[in-house]
Amino acid sequence: MSKNSKKKWTPTPEQLEKYKKQVEETKELSKTAIRDIFDNYRTDQDKMIEYFLFSSRFYNYSPRNTAMIFQQNPHATFVQSSASWIKMGAYPKKGTHGASILVPQTKKFIIADKDTVIKYQKLTDNYRDTILSTNAKYVAVALSEACAEIKEKAKAGEYDIKEKLVFGKGTVFDISQTTYPKEKYPEIFSVGIADEKANFMCKAIANYINEKTPYSIEDVELDSISLGGFFSPSSNAICINTICEDTRKIYVMLHELGHAFYHNLEAQKSEKEDGQNTNILFTTERKEIEADIFATMSLGMYGFELDDQLKSHLKGNYNSYIKQLENAGKSHEDISLDIENLSTNVMMKFNSHAKEMNQYIEEYTLQQEQETSLEEDEIVEETDEIEMSF
Repeated sequence: MSKNSKKKWTPTPEQLEKYKKQVEETKELSKTAIRDIFDNYRTDQDKMIEYFLFSSRFYNYSPRNTAMIFQQNPHATFVQSSASWIKMGAYPKKGTHGASILVPQTKKFIIADKDTVIKYQKLTDNYRDTILSTNAKYVAVALSEACAEIKEKAKAGEYDIKEKLVFGKGTVFDISQTTYPKEKYPEIFSVGIADEKANFMCKAIANYINEKTPYSIEDVELDSISLGGFFSPSSNAICINTICEDTRKIYVMLHELGHAFYHNLEAQKSEKEDGQNTNILFTTERKEIEADIFATMSLGMYGFELDDQLKSHLKGNYNSYIKQLENAGKSHEDISLDIENLSTNVMMKFNSHAKEMNQYIEEYTLQQEQETSLEEDEIVEETDEIEMSF
């Protein structure tokens, strides 16, 4: 063996058992973290709204992982693994503890006969007893952990090798827990959008909808000062009341975009079929909740405050929908699960669109800045020419 070569580290059965225990603890945390948020659907709806706003910054993570981060560090703003921070030239600070999340991994397993596993594989006493207590003839052994004898049989074709998606324990660190320079924070975390930029964001979001989605924005005059707008499934048009000011218009556009994504004609057809085969109540209140969550997360992502009127609208629809479920004979556990599934499904839909929407807004902003810069240069040139003419 050369001096520079390093012996591959192989975990002991005890170390593997300890890691498996940590994974199980992390899985349990993923269940309790999100359950705690939605289980108090009657008494703590503010926590649910806080979770939606928090999640708007973490659209690269699943609702369950976001709930875990939220529970462990409710003030987190931008999280990554230590490896991702190191790539950016930053390191987790000494003594800091990151948040545990579940990380999907594709793992290879050798399907070996039980007798060979018992004879050659290093096993903890508990796992050996578990194998012996089953009637199964074969045992799945992780390729990375398999002994030489089992690997040789697999190499010779005596055993099949299967791939399986499993979840391991991962750790992420918030930007505040790293050495990332404070002066560079604005490059990766928006501190919000000033009110005077609401008009700009209205145009940017409207352009995104018109150019990147099957839907279109139409300004319409409505015989109402309270109705902000509506989505027309038949024409795929998001209609906005012309009386809306920019800050109100942003919410209405995003709320109706939520309706467009979830309640278009194809979605309505699926709802009708699902309604016949499930106990889900596809009511107006449920649809309003879906659109409100989408709008809430979008507003949070762009740094806009959620005013009391919008919070009240979401809470009111939640309470009405909960009453409908109670009248249908649903138990507390069933209602909690229904609310969780409804909310997380919307969040996953938001996550799938957020990256594209953000990229478009960034490109649109850059384009507008360049056009503004060119216009300013032209004004300067014209001024110079006028001065020279004198």
